[in-house]
Amino acid sequence: MNILETDRAFKIEVCVPGVSRENCRIHIDKNNVLRINGTRRWNQETDAVGFTKKEFNYGSFDCSFVLSDSIQREKITSSCRNGILIISLPKRDRIENDDRS
Repeated sequence: MNILETDRAFKIEVCVPGVSRENCRIHIDKNNVLRINGTRRWNQETDAVGFTKKEFNYGSFDCSFVLSDSIQREKITSSCRNGILIISLPKRDRIENDDRS
């Protein structure tokens, strides 16, 4: 997982090879916790091939982060490209942050 912070936003990248965007769930709970979870599905067809060694991981994944009040929850976006789930968390303008204090 990679987390990048800029002046304008946070960007979270989660490596999810073989997982479609539809199999990932992104949720913010009432305590302002961002939760990312999903399932890497096992492909039964690979058992018939007779691998000598298999290192691919299958199963559920789950991670969570407490969001800062500086995040604009209503503007959070996500996409999935080339096995990377990308979540963009825009920050509020600095003036808006100062008014909230």
